[in-house]
Amino acid sequence: MTLISLASAKGAPGTTTLALLAAALWPRTSFLVDADIRGGDLAYRMPLEVGGPVDPDRGLMSLMPLARKELPPQVIAEHAQTLLGGTELIAGLFEPEQATAVQQLWPSIGRGFAQVTTHDVIADLGSLWASATHLPLAKESAALVFVMRPRPADVIHTRRRLAKLRSALPAATPRFGVVVVAEERDARDAEGAFAALGEDVHRHTEYLGHLALDPKGVGMFEGQVINRPERTVLVRSGLPIVERIAQLADIRIDRAEMVAAGAIPEQREPRRRRRPRRSGQPEDASAGEVGSRSSGTDRIESLLEPASSHQHQAQHQPQSIAQPQRFAEFPQPAVQQPAAAAHPGTVPQPPPAPPGPPMQAPATASAAGPAPSSRREMRGRQ
Repeated sequence: MTLISLASAKGAPGTTTLALLAAALWPRTSFLVDADIRGGDLAYRMPLEVGGPVDPDRGLMSLMPLARKELPPQVIAEHAQTLLGGTELIAGLFEPEQATAVQQLWPSIGRGFAQVTTHDVIADLGSLWASATHLPLAKESAALVFVMRPRPADVIHTRRRLAKLRSALPAATPRFGVVVVAEERDARDAEGAFAALGEDVHRHTEYLGHLALDPKGVGMFEGQVINRPERTVLVRSGLPIVERIAQLADIRIDRAEMVAAGAIPEQREPRRRRRPRRSGQPEDASAGEVGSRSSGTDRIESLLEPASSHQHQAQHQPQSIAQPQRFAEFPQPAVQQPAAAAHPGTVPQPPPAPPGPPMQAPATASAAGPAPSSRREMRGRQ
């Protein structure tokens, strides 16, 4: 039916998560292929629907011997395994050396996936470049979707990689699309990252949307049980992206029929919580903007400009040194201040001592001499 490939320029921006989500929400029956030549990990993420782990030897490893001449499309279903949740997986290779050893078989694998008549095929290619051994899968695809993060390094690598692939792949197919993975609140940064790719990329690449980061929602693709997964941020943000990917591959989608059949959940408008107005912010400012916040496009482009174009101006403002509030909460010990002097220049006297037992005056010496030290000396004087 149709082959759709998902890839990235570098790193792990979320291509595997998007592939799992697309296979779970796809409007038609589909195969999910783990075609990452650096080593697939889909077989280790989720258990089988019947229980137990996925057999890594059943998938591309078992299809490669059949692809020496020409891979029959009707035998592909025999090498798929059903994961928990209903996704039909074709497990990938173990190591990059295996992908290099079967380099001459990738064109046959790509043609076989594109000629399947009962399922669409969603292939997770991992990192893709113009001389990659699994590039024939992208050549046979109806749509090639790149996944990236709103970071300057990802923007630069994706821009260059799309330009190279555009010249290496046929002009007619595939159709290019970009998905940006970011926090739910960073939708403007995602749009700015795509805008920073440049006009040359925009001529032949479509922006498919912003996929929200949701660690809790990703847990359902790691064997965890999640109640009402259709309400997770991952599914709510990924559903319109999956629909746009299908439209990019010229697949007709009747959303009303799919919702009625229970294939996809009904999408509801998420509630927007109003942010409290900060001090100094005008009342007519929108709830999503605080002050004069710059757009995501300006922030991404400012990071991509050379360092000489930036002007750093240091603003020095006097700051008053005050006692921190957290220390002011503790009671301070009372210090007894000395009494003020009566006249300037005099030393203040210490406070009087507390009253005590009367003190006896010391015996004073008489005119005759010192006091006698014993009775015998006293009698001698008399």
